[in-house]
Amino acid sequence: MAFPSISTLLWSITFEPFAFLLCLGVHFLPAWIANRATTVLRAVGFDAAQCHNYQPHIHAPFEGYYTRITTKEGATILLIFSTVRNAKKEHKPHLLHFSYIPRENHGKTLVFNIHPERIVFKGNTGGRGTELELTAIDERGQTIGTQVVSKDGTIDYQLTLPVDNGSIEVDIQLRKGTVWGGKSSTAGPGQGPEGPLSALEYLLPLHWFVRSVSAEAEVNIEKVLRQPTGEEQVVFEWQEQGRGHIEKNWGASFPTGWVWIQSLVPEIDNGNEVLPQESPSYVALAGGCTVGLKAFFLGFDIPLISRESTEKSINWTFRPISTMLLPVPWFGGYVSPFCREEYDSKNGIFKIQVLDWTWKDGWRKVVLTCRGAAAINSKCDNSTTTCDYLELPCPMSTGHDNLFAKETFEASIFVEAYARKKSLPGYPLGNRSLGRWELIATQSFKKGALEWGGQYWGTKSVENMFKGVTWLDNLLDGKPEETS
Repeated sequence: MAFPSISTLLWSITFEPFAFLLCLGVHFLPAWIANRATTVLRAVGFDAAQCHNYQPHIHAPFEGYYTRITTKEGATILLIFSTVRNAKKEHKPHLLHFSYIPRENHGKTLVFNIHPERIVFKGNTGGRGTELELTAIDERGQTIGTQVVSKDGTIDYQLTLPVDNGSIEVDIQLRKGTVWGGKSSTAGPGQGPEGPLSALEYLLPLHWFVRSVSAEAEVNIEKVLRQPTGEEQVVFEWQEQGRGHIEKNWGASFPTGWVWIQSLVPEIDNGNEVLPQESPSYVALAGGCTVGLKAFFLGFDIPLISRESTEKSINWTFRPISTMLLPVPWFGGYVSPFCREEYDSKNGIFKIQVLDWTWKDGWRKVVLTCRGAAAINSKCDNSTTTCDYLELPCPMSTGHDNLFAKETFEASIFVEAYARKKSLPGYPLGNRSLGRWELIATQSFKKGALEWGGQYWGTKSVENMFKGVTWLDNLLDGKPEETS
């Protein structure tokens, strides 16, 4: 494994906190201060923009690129390139994953977990050509899969997956992606779920970056048979379109327990008029147990209820410290005055409530509820649709010789957003909520991904005596009140 040099570590310890503080200015201070902070960051060479965090992190003990495509017909396609750099060969240090999961009761699931001899990471060298190239190579030296990111942001996947007497050939292209924060966001320092925390590259044990919350996807899959004469014959071809969620993880270690939730398919009520949106609706959450505490990242873009605002939707992100829970045994579990988590993976239920304050929006609150298949007696047969949860290998410190992740892709997700004091800059001052919480936006999503990992699988949260969010609600003197 390639460790960072002593000079790199010393530079990180001294420079990363400085960059973090400047990123705080970008996100939480008035615009004139934020603009100056951005200028300073770029002047000293720090740019945590969209393409930067998607580059290879060769000093990270593990690194994984993950794409989920939801097709127009409701199927899910997963693509994963992952490596654990210090793992022994017998523990499967590398993973190339492809799966096709049809919508419920519509065909068979297709799953490939391939452990190549190596994965070659090539990043941007500053010249012409590609921004990123990942190449999976088998023990014979043959290329079995590539992921190539062009300078224009287009992502191409080319996979050759072995089957009896032939192969499955996969060709997927993703383009015109929407960055975290929507079309109105410009990629700059702190862009993505982590925001200012992305500056702490070596000082945090784990990172999560979303390159695109919604990208156009073109899918082409062929089954090729090889005759004894050496001739090849295409016996099946399938083409489809959809939308893709594109992300990556890297760091020192994977969590001991985690939850991942994602959807870009909003439920549309045909009985009500749907307000047009400036950017595609989406929701994504990742978090769990790491370094002895719990922390989550949550973001969404959903339409506003009120028609009085000049904005059509809100795009909010919640991150630590407001989404951090500390272990306090005296209260029976993990507690926080800003965040409350409830889950029961045996019954497929996850709920989180978060409060925070920003300069732009004032006090904000989100309640997210996700319901997936019950884990009790759930099956995972890769050849049939009785698979409630797909089991996936994870990049643990020892390698990929595990099935610690359990994913379902038929979850329903419900998001409620509340505001008080300032709600949105587009609201007239006289119409802003000055007292009680006001429900300003709500959205249901379908075809949601719900992943339970490690300690979260087969367990449920412990009821604790500390009602932190309730206490803060009471302190702010208001209960949720829906607008008419």
